[in-house]
Amino acid sequence: MSIAEPLQVFVANQNSILITLAISGCVALISLFAIVYLRKKEVALTFRAHRQLGIMLLGLALIIALGSTVGSIVNLKRLRPIYVYEDSFTTGFGTVKFQDLRFVYLHQGRQPSFVSPSITVDTTLLAYFEEKQGKSYVLSSDNYDVRAIVDYIRPKVDSLKFK
Repeated sequence: MSIAEPLQVFVANQNSILITLAISGCVALISLFAIVYLRKKEVALTFRAHRQLGIMLLGLALIIALGSTVGSIVNLKRLRPIYVYEDSFTTGFGTVKFQDLRFVYLHQGRQPSFVSPSITVDTTLLAYFEEKQGKSYVLSSDNYDVRAIVDYIRPKVDSLKFK
């Protein structure tokens, strides 16, 4: 990695993950408070089974919301800006030298419709960076401007192939 200043910086778009984090955090808090409320509330003997069922369902919602919250926090830590230097670039996965890259290309991922597989519901651009040792990195257009990243890095990698 170069000690010099980066030539280009590509910032990650974290909006969708922040929204997921906020929603799952709110659901976790609401579920926790509802569980505490139901545990302390006195109910008639005929409704105790219903209360226990409600507590179990809220507990399941709490577990799912906490899992989503932890997953969102992990994703936020991984989505770092991409710094492009003279001879390498740095992502949330680590630093890669241009001379170690074998391929840099874009792939258009398509999600087919459940009803008719010939219809595309969603399309996502994926940037693949494959090292000569076989290790690969994937960046999604949901989080980065992958077309600009590939257009900036590919000429640097191609120029090293022909030297």
